[in-house]
Amino acid sequence: MKKIRILFYKAAIDGKKIDNLISFWSGLWNWGTKGYSHVELEFCDKRMPNYDLIGICFSSATRGNFTGVRFAPSSEVLKNPKRWDYIEIEIKDETEYAMFNEAKRHIDKKYDYLSILGFCLPWRLNDKGRWFCSEIVNHVLWIGGLLPEPYRWSPRATSKIIEQLHGKLKSISVEKLMGLCEQCNKNLAEIKITFCSRSIPSTILVCNVCKEEIFEQYKRMGKPGQISIIPIRILRKKKQDD
Repeated sequence: MKKIRILFYKAAIDGKKIDNLISFWSGLWNWGTKGYSHVELEFCDKRMPNYDLIGICFSSATRGNFTGVRFAPSSEVLKNPKRWDYIEIEIKDETEYAMFNEAKRHIDKKYDYLSILGFCLPWRLNDKGRWFCSEIVNHVLWIGGLLPEPYRWSPRATSKIIEQLHGKLKSISVEKLMGLCEQCNKNLAEIKITFCSRSIPSTILVCNVCKEEIFEQYKRMGKPGQISIIPIRILRKKKQDD
């Protein structure tokens, strides 16, 4: 069996106009949904060539150097985990093979800005041969039998059908920046240790006494570059600054 994750990005008022437009306008027709503006499909057991970490994200995006359909390392896409919700689904090996091959077939196709404009109009627009994020993700999910139709829906509308068919979305990380050590449950937590397992961070907050024991456990599990250690006082200061 293989694992995939369907990931939804929560927009914020931070200058990314296309995210804000998609989230705001599609929200008018999808009451009760979160402010999702982008969708990614993660192949959890795949790895980008010449890249240590497992996990490949697939979508049509306008982020960074990408303008269209692409693969990208999950660790690069999910740099801001608190912005993402997801659901994880187990699928058969042959289903993953069919979905991944279909995704590869569309790599480098252009982003469909015309359909995004259609989110603001009472009728649908479509630029054939181009794709927006949830459109291409839904198409590949349909190929894998995970959707009954290849819906050309917004990220918000897609989140509704995904939850109806596959269960409730979860947050990637909820950081507890105050509290007791999660190992001994006695001392104040002073260190945050993150181990990147299949690209989605697994985090534990520990005291200085338990730090070395946990660090050695994580080292045995991981590879160089997969473990990060941050003093919680830095995190607390950053949270206050935000």
